[in-house]
Amino acid sequence: MSIETRNLVAGKWVDGSDHVENVNPSDLSDVIGHHAQAEASQLDEALDAARIAQRQWWEAGIQKRHDVLMAIGNALMAQAQEIGALLSREEGKPMAVARSIAPGNSSPISLPRLCAKSGILRKACGPASKLTSGASPSG
Repeated sequence: MSIETRNLVAGKWVDGSDHVENVNPSDLSDVIGHHAQAEASQLDEALDAARIAQRQWWEAGIQKRHDVLMAIGNALMAQAQEIGALLSREEGKPMAVARSIAPGNSSPISLPRLCAKSGILRKACGPASKLTSGASPSG
C-alpha cells in the first residue's frame, strides 16, 4: 500500500511543488509513499503559523500542555503495533525490532508521554521542550 501525503501548513492541507518517493530500504519494490515537498513560500507560512501556535501553546498553561501530550502519547501507544509495522517498512528493520522500539521510552511513540510526565526535563524532549518547561516562548 502506498501513501500519498500533503503538507499541513497553517492548519490547511496543501499540495507541495513536488513529491519525493519513500522506498523500503530492505525491499526496493515496496514504495511506501509519495510525500509532498513544500515550496519556500509554504515553509515561510508554516513557520509564521508555528510562531503563533508556540505562544498559544505556552499560554494554555502547563496542565493543558500535559493533558494534550498525554492524550497524543496514549493514542500513539494504542497504535504501537501498526506504527511498528510502518517503521519496519520505512526503515528496513525486521518487524520484531521495529515493534520492540515502538513502545520504548526513547521512541517517537512514547516521547509525548515522557515530555508530559517530565515537564522540565529539557534533555529528553529536545528544543521543543521549551514549550513544556518553565521557559517562556520568547526565551
